[in-house]
Amino acid sequence: MTAPGDRLASLIGDWSGTNRLFFQPGELAEESATSGWLRGAVDGRAVVHEYRWTFEGAAHSGLALVTSTDDGFQASWVDTFHTAGSIMSMAPVPAETGVVVQGSYPAGDGPDWGWRIRWSKPADAELLVEMWNIPPDGDPGLSVEMPLQPSS
Repeated sequence: MTAPGDRLASLIGDWSGTNRLFFQPGELAEESATSGWLRGAVDGRAVVHEYRWTFEGAAHSGLALVTSTDDGFQASWVDTFHTAGSIMSMAPVPAETGVVVQGSYPAGDGPDWGWRIRWSKPADAELLVEMWNIPPDGDPGLSVEMPLQPSS
C-alpha cells in the first residue's frame, strides 16, 4: 500500500486536459480545456491544486489545499463555479482509492448535499480529477471529470 504522503507527491506537476461538466449524471453539459498545477506544500505534508477551465465562454478557477491525516486526507476547496467563492472543508473518505475527500453544502431549506473530490493516477503519466454531487438520500452523481496529462 502506498503511504498517504507518497500519494500526494505523485500528483505534483503541471497538468492540462479536458474538463467535463455534468448537471445530470451521464448527461454532458459542456466540455472545455483545463489546465493547472499541483505543488508540494508544508514540507511535503500537503499539496496545493490550482486549476482553470471555462463554461459557456466564461473563465472559472479553483483551488484546493489537500493534506494527509491518520485517517486519509482532508482539504479546503474553493471554486468560482461550484462554491461561488466560499471555502468548503472536506474530510477523509475511508476505503476509497486515490486521494479522496468529501464536504457538504446547504441546499435551500432541505438537508445539506455532499460534494466529493478524488485525485487518482490511472497511469504514471495521467491524473484524473473527479467530483461528485451527492443528494441527501441518493447516490453520488459524477459532476466533473478532468482527465489530465503532463503539460509540456
